[in-house]
Amino acid sequence: MRSIMKRSLALTTAYGVFLLIGCATTRTTIPQDYTLGTKDESVVIGRLVLDLEKPPLPFFANLMRMALAVRNEATQIDYALSCDRTGLDSEFFASLPPGKYQFVHASAGDGILPFRVPIPRFEVGAGQVQYLGTIRFRGQAGDSSLRGGGIWLIEDESAKTIKSFRERYPRIPQPVVKSAMLEGTQPVPPIALVASGHGKSLNRIVSETFIGKIHASSIIESFKVSPDSKRVAYVAVSRGVFSGEKQFLVVDGREEKQYDYIGAGTVIFSPDSKRVAYGAIVGNRVFLVVDGKEDKTYDTIGGRGPVFSPDSKRVAYSATVGNKHFVVVDGNGQTPYDGIAQGTLIFSPDSKRVAYAAPQSGNKWVVVVDGKDGTQYDAFFRGGRIVFDRPDGFHYLVGKGSDIYLVEETIKP
Repeated sequence: MRSIMKRSLALTTAYGVFLLIGCATTRTTIPQDYTLGTKDESVVIGRLVLDLEKPPLPFFANLMRMALAVRNEATQIDYALSCDRTGLDSEFFASLPPGKYQFVHASAGDGILPFRVPIPRFEVGAGQVQYLGTIRFRGQAGDSSLRGGGIWLIEDESAKTIKSFRERYPRIPQPVVKSAMLEGTQPVPPIALVASGHGKSLNRIVSETFIGKIHASSIIESFKVSPDSKRVAYVAVSRGVFSGEKQFLVVDGREEKQYDYIGAGTVIFSPDSKRVAYGAIVGNRVFLVVDGKEDKTYDTIGGRGPVFSPDSKRVAYSATVGNKHFVVVDGNGQTPYDGIAQGTLIFSPDSKRVAYAAPQSGNKWVVVVDGKDGTQYDAFFRGGRIVFDRPDGFHYLVGKGSDIYLVEETIKP
């Protein structure tokens, strides 16, 4: 028995790669005809490299211009040592007022990678050209959350950078002095500086499990990941000289049986991630495949594919034979209707009941529960759903004349 309650309702960027933090800095790029004075200016050179395990797409990375922000300890003014080229690996040549400086952060695009304790420092004298080193970030950062953080390394790779500097700035004849950060170490060991977008670094133990290779002819739009994010399934294509084009499902790298066609939008994992179902076609036969087993043949199967029950033990889907539409539950077809409202097929939270909306003759609509029709209404709105609030109760919206009603039902034993 279904008790019903009705309620009348009145009708009436850019691609980010790092932690986004605004910062005000003074640009220090020097022109190619720059000449260095001896009193109030100096030049620093080096290389900035971001080695990311998950880098942005090459198209975006090649558009980014990096900079290394340093802060004058006396004036607290920040200066941006802008890189010479775009990309994630570039040299920098910049002018600075003489003085003591500390590293603040590296920037790329609209975001930054901050330095953490110990913060590297350097001092540059008036009229001096100083090589700061290759400033390299190595880690798992690569998106807006800096997940995993990484380390900063300062390395001595002076020969290549000095050569580039001499070629680019022939009017700066002063000798290049290595920064004190690099002195007394042959070779220079890395200086590890933890960088994290959320303060503390993480000690993460990583384990990788091989799942399978991606088939060369995979259909990208068909990829489905299981609810527990441990399994993956997708449709791939096989082209034989005699057999022609066939399609097959690949689950965790394992190929299943070939068919003429597989509905990419019908592939679905069960809630417990253990089962897989999809629609397939051979000739004029259309059927559902669940865990590798073919169900009965129909003329068509609903475009949105099958629905698993919350406990993953049951499967339901819509199908047609001729002009009749019906729902198949656990392999058994229910009462035929003129159609099945798309997106309404649902199991109750305890997996015991199945509900959906269907049209009847006379332009009426009913909500069907366990194969039994409910009250007729004039309209069931496109995109509307049946929502279970509890195992024995659900609600939905309908039209009755020119009014809209919220219908709440309770299933009584």
